[in-house]
Amino acid sequence: MKHIALTLSALVALAIAAPPAHSQIADQGAVAINWDQCYGDGPISNKIFACDTNAGSDVLVVSATPFIDLPEFNGMAAIIDLLALQPSSLSSWWHLETGGCRGTNPSQLSLNLIPPAGVNCMDPWLPGAAGGAGYTANLAANPSLSRIRVVAAIPGSNSLVAGQQYFVARVILNHERTVGIGACTGCTSPMCLFLLSVQLTQPIGIGDYTLYLPLPGTESDLLTYQTGAVAHRVINNDCHNSLCDVKVYSCLSVTEVERPTWGAIKSMYR
Repeated sequence: MKHIALTLSALVALAIAAPPAHSQIADQGAVAINWDQCYGDGPISNKIFACDTNAGSDVLVVSATPFIDLPEFNGMAAIIDLLALQPSSLSSWWHLETGGCRGTNPSQLSLNLIPPAGVNCMDPWLPGAAGGAGYTANLAANPSLSRIRVVAAIPGSNSLVAGQQYFVARVILNHERTVGIGACTGCTSPMCLFLLSVQLTQPIGIGDYTLYLPLPGTESDLLTYQTGAVAHRVINNDCHNSLCDVKVYSCLSVTEVERPTWGAIKSMYR
């Protein structure tokens, strides 16, 4: 247990900060995020919840496809950003940070490393795997933007094969405090979710790889919650270091007449 504690501690520190200099941002491989099941078992890009019960949960399933063999895989760190359709606010239902409306007693956000039923994602986690999830609201002083960071590690290592889609994590969004006494408002507010990256780690000196591209020909890094929002992003293909922003994204109303050009999206962030 001492080994896993040290490894997990290092990954937690990694998830709080930007990717370290020794982590290679890979312009190959792919990431995917899906509702309820692994992306390879069928895309589910939108989730609708009637917001009428405290029972049950919504489940984000993260997966990754490495572009090279990873002979000593020992952990991961993933980043998911959430952007509200309303440009100046994040509803209290989405305040999952410590001290937020749904962030305590206990937090309604958790991590699960048991893969969902399915056949197209391999399970990389060995017995003894452990991890956790954290939440940051008002990211970069933007009141409509928040971030989920998840990390996990295994004792020892496992071998991953290039080109195979692997289950990474299930992120559980519990429904508690949706209705009744102490309920948090804004559950019905549309939300866009963006899987920024998945870092697959190995022991120091062997090589960590941060994957960010969607599966070819798909929008496997994008999701929405409730109706009324469309998630868009542009990828900076010239980004090859750990300090640059590889994705610029926006959450738009479905009532807009047409899909904006990438130039129009970029102009929103200038």
